[in-house]
Amino acid sequence: MPKETNTPTAAFVAALKALHNPKANAVNPAFKAKYVKLDALLDGIKEGFADHDVALVQYVISEENKVGIVTFLQHGASGETMPKEPKAVMVNVQGINEQQLGSKVTYLRRMTASTLCGISVDTDDDGAAASRPTGPASGRPWSAFIPADLTDKAKAYVVNKGWLKDGQALADLPPEHVATILGNQTAFLNVIRR
Repeated sequence: MPKETNTPTAAFVAALKALHNPKANAVNPAFKAKYVKLDALLDGIKEGFADHDVALVQYVISEENKVGIVTFLQHGASGETMPKEPKAVMVNVQGINEQQLGSKVTYLRRMTASTLCGISVDTDDDGAAASRPTGPASGRPWSAFIPADLTDKAKAYVVNKGWLKDGQALADLPPEHVATILGNQTAFLNVIRR
């Protein structure tokens, strides 16, 4: 029997507490990374929210060469949302085909839903390819966020971790390690500044 949830906030908290981290049920063939498929993730969220009058809402928006996902929780009885003013997570889609667009939308839906709900799959690196902004489409190397005076320290750090060999450039870093660094830019910069 569900606990009484008198306020939207109480309903959100109860619904989020009912969730569990899903098991990875797929493998990205390009990166050999395990992840949970969107349908399994959403089924688990719906099951956890069923007794709490809370729904996960997602919709796609687009604007000038970008597509985005707006993700929020909505309380059924009151209509209140969490966050109160949902924002879109946007990605550049210039120069990609329909299949690549579908892949980006699915990835964004999976990541925003799991982030908002505070759930995780231990080994989710499925977005490694999408998170590596290199090549002619972006015009910038993935390491552009690293200040010029820290480039040597950054290279030494990844060589020390065994992610690169001496003599290789930061541009040669494998996608899974690029994704790790890009997902933790502030922490990475703090480490190499020491």
